[in-house]
Amino acid sequence: MNNENWFEYNWKLRGTPAQFHVDMQFLPEPEILNTRNRLISISCATSKKPSFFEKRKTQAVLKKIEASVRESSVFVGYIELPDYTWYYYYTSDSRLLVRIHEIISGIRSAKWTCTLSDEPGHETYYKLLCPDTARWQSHNNRIYAESLEKRGDDLSQPRRVSVHVCLPVLGKDDSFFEDAKRLGFAIGSVDCIESYQLPYSISLHIISPATEERLTELTTSAIGLAERHSGVFERVDTEFVPKRR
Repeated sequence: MNNENWFEYNWKLRGTPAQFHVDMQFLPEPEILNTRNRLISISCATSKKPSFFEKRKTQAVLKKIEASVRESSVFVGYIELPDYTWYYYYTSDSRLLVRIHEIISGIRSAKWTCTLSDEPGHETYYKLLCPDTARWQSHNNRIYAESLEKRGDDLSQPRRVSVHVCLPVLGKDDSFFEDAKRLGFAIGSVDCIESYQLPYSISLHIISPATEERLTELTTSAIGLAERHSGVFERVDTEFVPKRR
């Protein structure tokens, strides 16, 4: 596995916090997947706080599976949830399912399952694993929140958080403003540079903590708002609130 191609981000799966890991190399090189139209989904049930030995056993099983299917499949990603993890492979060889079942059937330390399904459109990779704009921004939010915390910011404290979006057109009574207010934002500065493709730059403010989860909620709302008005999300920033000593 080439770690340079892998991207990870935090997101919720059916309301449950999860960590997504995806091999991004198949986005610019889709032909690698085109000949592998069957999805192998492997799940491993785990305790919420697995011990060192549990982790070692899980890794040992995964190594066996990887060695067994490597020549005729590609590993595209996995999702870690509190109670279990899903691993995803694409293949053209249905016999791999039998090999994997042989490996996991005798394991008693953890509950493993494996299924095979036809997926010519590779929806699991493109729609479930690969990040869209909001998910990609969640990764940036984590980096931003971590940088604030390292500087001594108390992320849990409310402060002014600003999101910035760009729009192609904007009228005085534009519905964008009402939509933004319904999401809890106050309207800040509005600038226009006519030579830009998206000339209108709008700042929206809200009082909020600056935790990664909260920043992601706000940026996801701002991204959806901008897209509904044919615009784009630009960035998020926040006031600094130092921890009390």
